[in-house]
Amino acid sequence: MTDVQAPTFDPSSPEFLKDRYGTYRRLRDTAPLHETSNAPPTVLLTRHADVARALREPSVRMLPPGAGAPPWLGDGAAAEMFRGQMLFTDPPDHTRLRKVVTPAFRPKTVARLRDAIDRALDERIDLLREKNAFDAVTDLAEFVPAIAVCTILGIPDDDWPALIRGAVDFVLVLSPLELSTEQVQRADSICEYYLNYFEELVAERRRHPGGDDDFVTVLIRAQDEGDKLSNTELLATAHSVLNAGFETTMSALANGLQGMLGDQDQWSALCADPDLAPAAVEETLRWEAPAQILTRFAAEALVLDSGEVPAGTSMVIGAAAGNRDERRFSNPDQFDLHRPDVAHLSFGAGRHACIGAHLGRMELEMAFRKLAAAFPEMELVGTEAPREPNPMFPTLQRLDVVAQP
Repeated sequence: MTDVQAPTFDPSSPEFLKDRYGTYRRLRDTAPLHETSNAPPTVLLTRHADVARALREPSVRMLPPGAGAPPWLGDGAAAEMFRGQMLFTDPPDHTRLRKVVTPAFRPKTVARLRDAIDRALDERIDLLREKNAFDAVTDLAEFVPAIAVCTILGIPDDDWPALIRGAVDFVLVLSPLELSTEQVQRADSICEYYLNYFEELVAERRRHPGGDDDFVTVLIRAQDEGDKLSNTELLATAHSVLNAGFETTMSALANGLQGMLGDQDQWSALCADPDLAPAAVEETLRWEAPAQILTRFAAEALVLDSGEVPAGTSMVIGAAAGNRDERRFSNPDQFDLHRPDVAHLSFGAGRHACIGAHLGRMELEMAFRKLAAAFPEMELVGTEAPREPNPMFPTLQRLDVVAQP
């Protein structure tokens, strides 16, 4: 793992945030297994083949054995939420928790949401048609996941704005990078809000249970009937549906519009052939991964195409970097609806593959079809499209468009 003229990987630096893909390209060429300055020893993977292998390797863990929340989180609400997240567990806990969550995201369950999503998209598009000029993030992308998440969790639509207001702060909990004191305070604040909200929701659902399609009721039954969910696990698992159902869909919808409207030939192609919508979904996820980096731990020595990762090494998995690997994709920086093979890494792989992938794909395909039919002349307004300064989730903050120029 020798770096030869490798660029410095400082994901918190303005230089990296301004040129993420340029940095990843240089690392792929000079140091595909880049030893970072992190302690304990950490390696960044940037090539598609290496990332795909690491994600699928059964011996790779989420965390070192016995590890808990990162020390910088302290012992507040953020650390408590971290400890309850299925995302950071390994078998047997991961197997136990995933078994409880899986029913909410089975294809048959997700298909039942289609009519509600369809109606809500039509209503939203009517509102956007009246506005004509709008922010595709706050006026559209943040709204689309609401239908599914509110239905699955059985929460009032009116609660949605408050629940997503802190989503940017919550993703700090997921960061593999040490947080500042101010960031930890923000993470603690939103996690305390989420824990309190879902504790009240669980208490209400214990008083008034829902049916078999009510996810919170299903969690309560699992806890009561022997699946041994701790109270924190129950609350964090309920919240995980909110996080998984919101972040990827919201970010991907805005990214896809940016990619296609940034090259009007792509948008025109979708408008001319709505059956390209599934391809638009997959290319969107490849072109701009919603979750750009993931973390794993090599419990055993891991032999990859680019070299060997020693046992006991932490890994930063560059999903976004792998998605732009020239060794795997021709013209990887180009958004191409007709790309013949879109084997992206954005939903992960192996036992930690995204459990909400089917739902996300369905929502995005429906949204792209309806938007292309409603706004064939839609254009970007200006060139500014600021993103969150977060190397893991560089979500678009706004994307100004005009429906009818």
